Amino acid sequence: MNNNCIIAWMDDMHMSAHLAKVSTTHSYDLRFCEKIEDILDFKSFTLLIDLNKINEQNFKQIDELHQRKSITFIGFCEELNQSLIVYFKKLGCDMVFKRHDLMKNLNSILINIFHSL
Repeated sequence: MNNNCIIAWMDDMHMSAHLAKVSTTHSYDLRFCEKIEDILDFKSFTLLIDLNKINEQNFKQIDELHQRKSITFIGFCEELNQSLIVYFKKLGCDMVFKRHDLMKNLNSILINIFHSL
């Protein structure tokens, strides 16, 4: 596994296909997960999560991982307002985007993350 690892926790075929294309273009290591146990063995990664599909208990477990591992935690959802951004950041997200904005800017966001490591 290279240093540019993306773990995606989502059930969004369009976003998954777009992410696969970007990761292939830039040789990112892309893994998909369905539960928190799927990511415990990784040491450093960018975690991309559909915030509409995760519960608060999973957020707590991810935040605990965030304390012990090098994780960049990116969340996205269809609708987003300032209070939701604050809420998701309190739960551990480093970045929060509307789904549309993330789709449009995914390539540059990932480049910025991986070049800052």
